[in-house]
Amino acid sequence: MNDAQGAGAMTLAQLVPLWITSRSYRPDSARLRMIQMHHLVDVVGDVPPSDVSLPLLLAWWQSLERQSVNSRRSAWMAARGFWRWCGAIGVATHNPVEAIKVPREPRTVPKALTCDEVERLRAIVPEGPLTLAVELALGAGLRRSEVLGITNRDVRPGDPLLLFVVRKGGDQQLVPVANQVLLAELDRVADVEGRLVPWTANGLTNTMRRLFRQAEVKGSFHSLRHTFATNLLDDGESIRTIQDRLGHQSLEHTARYLRPT
Repeated sequence: MNDAQGAGAMTLAQLVPLWITSRSYRPDSARLRMIQMHHLVDVVGDVPPSDVSLPLLLAWWQSLERQSVNSRRSAWMAARGFWRWCGAIGVATHNPVEAIKVPREPRTVPKALTCDEVERLRAIVPEGPLTLAVELALGAGLRRSEVLGITNRDVRPGDPLLLFVVRKGGDQQLVPVANQVLLAELDRVADVEGRLVPWTANGLTNTMRRLFRQAEVKGSFHSLRHTFATNLLDDGESIRTIQDRLGHQSLEHTARYLRPT
């Protein structure tokens, strides 16, 4: 009997530990996967992977219906990954988990910061490119990628001052700037050559996380963009105007983005 034939006779309970070992999971992830797969085995039975029918898997899926969407997605991903591995080592001919439609992961919207939270954050942001990054998000609603792409050639003096922004997806837009704090920051760096915020994406994200914790404010860099949009709404701007200022393709996206938090 060759190795494949020997493995083909193994049951789920025998194969799951081998799969987890092969994945080199961190200890916490390994424990979670073991718990998830043990539950699956309890429902469908300790049989070879090829003997697990779709009705059995549907019974397992139904047993998870009281769990959160994220927990169900995690269990589904564990089972799908396990059967893919079984296919790779030749003990399963198809992946029955693919027949189950997994719920979408709920999308969360960063909360808008209060005036007090904004001031606490501004108070600890060091002067220089980092301050400008914060003000580009707070005063013009730019995304992280848009902030990192702005150069001195993208600043168009006038009344109002305009920023030439390459939006998500490659669209180009002139964004008006009326925020006085941002205008002061742009004036301060008017002679800077090249990118005005010469940071990497990860560097900016990690630094802002640290500053949010230091200021004791819950949120992320993207929360600054959400704050900009919420402030426009509070000032009486229409949803369509806010959609344009944010560079959204969909009005529905803007409406979701501005839901109460």
